[in-house]
Amino acid sequence: MAIIPLGFITDHFFLSFGLFLASAIPLYAALKASGAEAGMIKVFLVSALMSLFTLASLKFISPAAGIITIILSIAAYKYAFRTDGLRAAIAGLLQYIFIAIVVTLVAWS
Repeated sequence: MAIIPLGFITDHFFLSFGLFLASAIPLYAALKASGAEAGMIKVFLVSALMSLFTLASLKFISPAAGIITIILSIAAYKYAFRTDGLRAAIAGLLQYIFIAIVVTLVAWS
């Protein structure tokens, strides 16, 4: 059994998109703590675009494409927020860990 119920994410697209947007808050906090140039609106816009891209690739291509888009989103964070790769990776991973925990709690409750 998968840790993150992938069927839940793809079946509840709008709920999942809302969770991705809610995960922009810890992303914003991590970026600000690392000294990146990140405004709340910019974080929400970049997070929304990358969330749509990630969810669409999970739904229409495959779970492996979802993993690739996660890596691409971390690269997008690096360039959008003008930070180094390690700080962008930590901020992006914090965002996806938040999503994984919330989706798991919602799906199994």
